[in-house]
Formats: sequence, C-alpha cells, structure tokens
Amino acid sequence: MDEVISVGDIRFNRKCEEELRRRENKAMVLVSHHLDIIRNNCDHAAFLQHGKLHFFDSVDEAISAYEQM
Repeated sequence: MDEVISVGDIRFNRKCEEELRRRENKAMVLVSHHLDIIRNNCDHAAFLQHGKLHFFDSVDEAISAYEQM
C-alpha cells in the first residue's frame, strides 16, 4: 500500500486518500516509511527494531521514538 500511495500524479494521490478515508472505521494495517501517511491515517503505531516490535498507543510517540533510533 505504501508504494501505491507514494506514486502517481496529484489526482491519483487524492483518489488514494479518499479510499483511505472511506475505510476509516475499519481495521487496517498500513506499512510505510512515510511518516505523514502514518500520522494522517493511523490511531496507533509500531515499528520493528532488530526483530523486536515496539508498539505505541500514540502515533506521535511512535514517530518520536522512531526518529530517535
């Protein structure tokens, strides 16, 4: 999904964003290195470091910890 959202023209990106909003009340796993995509579409976040999963209830906390790695 990350690669699909990251490519294409502005019109295609808008269609992708609309589709994500349409699914906002459903569970979904989104994997991305694009922090804005995670910040704008997730309620919780996690990242892998040396095979260990670090889970955060707050997306902002997860991003802060990820950036400090």
